[in-house]
Amino acid sequence: MKKLLTLALALIILAAFPGLSGAQTAEEKKPTAGEKRIDKPSPKLMTGKVIQVNEQEKTFTIVAKGKEYKFTFQKIEFPYKVGEVIDVTYTENPGGPMEATNLNSSKANIY
Repeated sequence: MKKLLTLALALIILAAFPGLSGAQTAEEKKPTAGEKRIDKPSPKLMTGKVIQVNEQEKTFTIVAKGKEYKFTFQKIEFPYKVGEVIDVTYTENPGGPMEATNLNSSKANIY
């Protein structure tokens, strides 16, 4: 009789407090509206004209579609000069300039 009472009490507690049961359901694993999952950024491509190069800070600025964009080139060499049109493969960094991952001379005349 005592075992039956203990089992019934345990089932009532688990039913009243589902968080005590342990394993998460698929619904609990989904991020809520305020949470974001940080994934590895996907590389993107942009074509533009170089308007400024700062070798000391390892940054350069291009104009593409009428806007200026600033990039860093920490891990690659930057052999281009102001006025050249280049293709930039880059990743976005939250809170900072975009990071160029690959550079090529462009044959495009529209940027």
